[in-house]
Amino acid sequence: MEVIEKQNPANVEALLETVYNGKKVSEELTDIIGKIGEKIEVSRFAIDNSENGLVVDYVHHGSKLAVMIKSENVPDAKNEEFGNMLKDIAMQ
Repeated sequence: MEVIEKQNPANVEALLETVYNGKKVSEELTDIIGKIGEKIEVSRFAIDNSENGLVVDYVHHGSKLAVMIKSENVPDAKNEEFGNMLKDIAMQ
């Protein structure tokens, strides 16, 4: 997600050509696939900012499932308690 946020690629093809950790993302994926033996594929992605809300992500134990929650139009969304509540929801 960091490379998408920083480089803002237009599509999957551009993402795979983007340099991350000194390598193209496609090369980094190939290296990871070789290490873990599981196919990893980027089929799509979206960039969505939340000016009046908060985006929270959580990767579950074992890294096989991830959750992202976006709140919108929440006046106090940057409040730490609110962020913790969203993370608790994501962990369910």
